[in-house]
This record gives sequence, C-alpha cells and structure tokens, in this order.
Amino acid sequence: MSIEPKKLQFGWYSVQMPKITGTEKETVLCKPLNQSDYMEGWQAVLPSKKPKSTVYNWNVNLAQLPPHLWHRCHMKYNKEGKSYYQRINDGIYTYNVSKTEHDDDMFKLYDMMNKSILDKSGINELYESIKPHVSGWLLMRANKILYE
Repeated sequence: MSIEPKKLQFGWYSVQMPKITGTEKETVLCKPLNQSDYMEGWQAVLPSKKPKSTVYNWNVNLAQLPPHLWHRCHMKYNKEGKSYYQRINDGIYTYNVSKTEHDDDMFKLYDMMNKSILDKSGINELYESIKPHVSGWLLMRANKILYE
C-alpha cells in the first residue's frame, strides 16, 4: 500500500515497517513530535532525504529547536555583517532558527539544565526572564525541573 505525500499533513511521513509476524511489511504513518514530546526527551528517527522526498521547513526559535540539534546551531554572518543562525538539516526536516534577544539566556538555561548538579535558583532566574517572550520545550522542561 503506497501513500501519496500530498495526502499527508504537514510534517507527517510514512515508513515501511516489517510486521511482527511474517516477512510482510506495512506502511506506518508518523507524525512530527510536539514540544511536550521534546520536553520529555523523545527524539524522532527521521527517514533520510531522498531525491523524491518531501522536505519540511520549520521556522523555530531556540526554545523550540529539538534538543539533539542544539550542538549544530551556529551563528553565521552575511556580507553586510548581520548575524543569523545556519539552517539545520535533519533527515526530511529543515530548521530555520529565528534570532531573538533572549538567545544568550536560552543557551545558558540549556547548559544549566544539562549539568549533573542543578542550580535551581539560576534556572529560575533565567526561566522567569525568558518565559514572557518565547515558548517551547526548553521552558517547559525548566518549569518541570522547578515545580515538579
């Protein structure tokens, strides 16, 4: 059974998976992870980009960029000297990261939350300064660390 990409919702993709019994394969529809999924630590295994693949472009801020891609987020400069984040490719997804005035604090918050000993007062200070301006898994995870 073949599923046409035009019939899939934005970000969805189909994969051929072997059935548990036998050697037959079945088509499985996969939807993109949401910010709650990223907050809980999930990571999608995306199909590789092929010539006929549909590539999905996501416009996100740092707080919404999947955690496993943060190490690939690098600043570039155009000919006029204006800074921007390099486009990040991940299988059939491409992420365009928008700059905000809170990016430095988001990088600090990300680093603080990934240490073995958590500085909850430092996390709280950054969380409270960023929370009114951006949303995403990063702030959801900070909230979980602070209040659960």
